[in-house]
Amino acid sequence: MLDSLYYGNISPFEKAVPTGKEYREKTKQVSQVLEQLAHGLNEGQMEQIRKLQTLMIDTHCMELEAAFRYGFSLGVFIMKNMCPVRNTNFVRQSRTRTGHIQNISYITSLKL
Repeated sequence: MLDSLYYGNISPFEKAVPTGKEYREKTKQVSQVLEQLAHGLNEGQMEQIRKLQTLMIDTHCMELEAAFRYGFSLGVFIMKNMCPVRNTNFVRQSRTRTGHIQNISYITSLKL
């Protein structure tokens, strides 16, 4: 999981698409309204509708990004306050070039 995060392979916005019945109905209604508008408006008016739609999508994406940032920060804040870790020693074994095993101790003062 950490490797995927580091290499940018985790994209929550791509996975977080509603799949419920209400969402499908709303997207269908949007398509129907746009189709009705296309039949009743001239090309210049439809271009204005498309520009409006693009601006609305762009602002909505900004709102989603802000909500994600806030939610992620809130989750980290909750973890920090619910699960404090302090003065933890981490010991890791590794092999030297000659094959000998050595212990490497990491003494940290983590404050999540």
